[in-house]
Amino acid sequence: MTNDIQISEREREILRLVATGATNQQIALQLNISINTVKVHLRNIFGKIGVVSRTEATVYAIRNGLVSATHSDAPEFLLEVDVPQPQILAEPVTTVTPLEVDPASPVDAPRLESEPDLAPVTPVFAVTSPQVTPIDELAEANSVASAPRTIPRSTNLGVLVGTLVLVVVLGLVGFVVWSGRNIAEPSAPVVATDLPGSAGTMQQGSHERWITHAPLPRPRHNLALAAYDVDGRIYAIGGMQDDQPLALLDRYDPQTGLWVSLVDKPTAVTEIDAIVLRGKIYVPGGETVGGAVSNVLEAYNPREQQWEVLSSLPEPRSRYALTVWEGRIYVIGGWNGQRLVEDVFIYDPEQDSWSRGVSLPSGRQHANATTLAGQIYLVGGEGASGPLRDTLRLDPGADNGGRWEGKAPMPIAIAKPGLAAVINTLLVFDDDAQAAWQYNPVADAWSTYTMPEIAFQASDLVLFNTSLFFVAGADASPPGAVGEYRVIFTIFVPSRATEPLLP
Repeated sequence: MTNDIQISEREREILRLVATGATNQQIALQLNISINTVKVHLRNIFGKIGVVSRTEATVYAIRNGLVSATHSDAPEFLLEVDVPQPQILAEPVTTVTPLEVDPASPVDAPRLESEPDLAPVTPVFAVTSPQVTPIDELAEANSVASAPRTIPRSTNLGVLVGTLVLVVVLGLVGFVVWSGRNIAEPSAPVVATDLPGSAGTMQQGSHERWITHAPLPRPRHNLALAAYDVDGRIYAIGGMQDDQPLALLDRYDPQTGLWVSLVDKPTAVTEIDAIVLRGKIYVPGGETVGGAVSNVLEAYNPREQQWEVLSSLPEPRSRYALTVWEGRIYVIGGWNGQRLVEDVFIYDPEQDSWSRGVSLPSGRQHANATTLAGQIYLVGGEGASGPLRDTLRLDPGADNGGRWEGKAPMPIAIAKPGLAAVINTLLVFDDDAQAAWQYNPVADAWSTYTMPEIAFQASDLVLFNTSLFFVAGADASPPGAVGEYRVIFTIFVPSRATEPLLP
């Protein structure tokens, strides 16, 4: 980056992602920020570097060494892409099956945040990618993108066109990998098999979205689950067995169906949660031997396979809700060893420091939280009088950190809900009632959501790409049973490209 233009580290991150072809929504998901925040950052970046389009910003990033076709900081799926030889490329057509809605209690189809109105969404829709034909400048584009960081400003039109074509092609490949990491071939539909070495077995019948995976080899209760997008694996952390907290760390690869035991967590804890942020898995607090509540914050780096101890929480905390907003970790409510608390602690990983957020209306434990459309949602939990139906929403970007706002309560009180955010919709699970519901934030309404009964034997779940992974405890059959429910199907159909990408 040139020294005469001051760009923050966050703006550099966003500019790098823009240069790889990521959309605003993909950038927001990667950095755990809202789409509106991405747009604000892009306006600031464009103004600082003097460009008016993403293409110009990409060229600027290449010229100044922020990205390169062979740069080690580029996303892994781009580093492995070879520039294609002139040929006719197949056109992938992505068909997405939306969330199921129980006919007895319909609800508007989930909507993307960027939609301008409240028109209903077609139940099944197709997204067709641009068609691509051979362009002779591809080889020249590759040499330009791989060149040293200084590119002459007098770049001729042929080189510029070649560079733009390379960026678009890499962007398309990146989108395919981003939106369906488990798709092996674009010419075949996604189908789970029961062949030896496969990740799981697809169930037939009314619940064909359910896939059975290899069980957790060291089953336990009250563990934390984390989905790490970079390596495409799921991590099971801590937990309890025979009334003893555990320090176990296990990693699962859904593609191979293999579990691997890794280095133990420094502190054995149960009643915890985990969150992924900027390449690390953070695990705050928890309960140690004898039920003592911990204030320790530990983070695991999957790349280096090492744990580190970070700045301690302001107070001991367990049974909390955990989420991320704008690159900061929110520890919400929970148990301090003596009472239920309403406090909210906010951790800044860049400063390794804690601050206090807006307190809850009342203390609670085992609530669940997630971030949706730039706002934090908190559901259920157990208060002083028992299980809660609460649905609370917080806009941390509002003045003074916002305030907790009550939304439509859940159909029933859930003491320990499972929660996931998928396509601008909340999915909530209650294994005790063996029921699930979905929440439409636009309509502020709940409706039933059909799930296979087998899912409710699991007490822990995590969202990975567009699938929900359920992990059962030691008393399940089999112990530590693992299942995957595909909320969205992605199918690629080959077709012949007939039009050029560029005029």
